[in-house]
Amino acid sequence: MGPLMVSDHPSCLKSRKSTKSWNKYIKGASAVFAYHISRGEKITVLSPPPPDRFHPDGLTNYQTIEEPVLKGAIGGVAVSRIEMVHPTVKGAEDFYYQVWPADETHLWIANFGMLLSKKQHWRRVSSKKRNLVVSQAEVFIQTETKVQNVSGTAKALKEKKEEKKKREKKAERKKKKAERKKQREEKRKKMTTTSDTSKTRKISDTENSPNNIKASDSPKCLRVPNSNKIDDGVEESSRPSMLARWMMYLWS
Repeated sequence: MGPLMVSDHPSCLKSRKSTKSWNKYIKGASAVFAYHISRGEKITVLSPPPPDRFHPDGLTNYQTIEEPVLKGAIGGVAVSRIEMVHPTVKGAEDFYYQVWPADETHLWIANFGMLLSKKQHWRRVSSKKRNLVVSQAEVFIQTETKVQNVSGTAKALKEKKEEKKKREKKAERKKKKAERKKQREEKRKKMTTTSDTSKTRKISDTENSPNNIKASDSPKCLRVPNSNKIDDGVEESSRPSMLARWMMYLWS
C-alpha cells in the first residue's frame, strides 16, 4: 500500500476519514490490491515464521480478503503459486517456500526448525465482521471495471467482456443488414411483377386498338372481290376512261 498507509503522508486519507470509514477504505484497498496482483504467476507473502504465521482468529484482511482473492475464491481468478518468506529470521531472508496450492512448510522446518518465539500479541477481531468483510471484498471485486489502475488479469477480463459486446453488436448489425437486404429484394420482386403485369395489359390494349383491327375482322368492311369485272357484267377495261371521253368530246 506504500504511502497510503502512512498516516502523516499527504496521500494518506486516514486524517480525513472517521474510524469506520477508514476501516472500510482499508478493506476495499486490500481487495483491489489483491485483485491487482493476482495477474501475476507467483505471489510472495511476508509473515512471522511458523507456527504463528497469521492471526489465530483468521479474520485479518489478508486471511478474509486478500488470500481468497489470490486463490480465486473471490473474483474467479487465481494465481499459480503462493510463497512465504520470513525476513525477521536471520539467514532466512532469501528462503522461499510454497504454501499454495501445495503446502511445503516442511521445507522450512527442515532448514530452520519450529522457532518458538515469545508469545505474539494479536489484535482482537470480532467474528461478527467476517461475513461483512467477505461481502465487501466481493463488492469491490465485482466493480473492478470502475477502478482505474487495475490491469493484468482484470484488464484481460474487461477486454474479454468488451470484445463479447462488440461481437454481439456486430452480429446484430449483420442481422439487420440481412433483413434490410431481404426487404429490398422483396420490394424489387414486387415492382418487377407489377411492371410485367402492366406490360401485359399494354400489349393487350394495343392489340385491341382500332388501328390494329384487320379488314377481315371488321363487320363493316366489305371484301371487294379480286376481279376486274363489275356487277353489271361489263369489263372495266372495255369502258372508256374520263380522259378519252374528253378527247372524243373536243374532237367532235
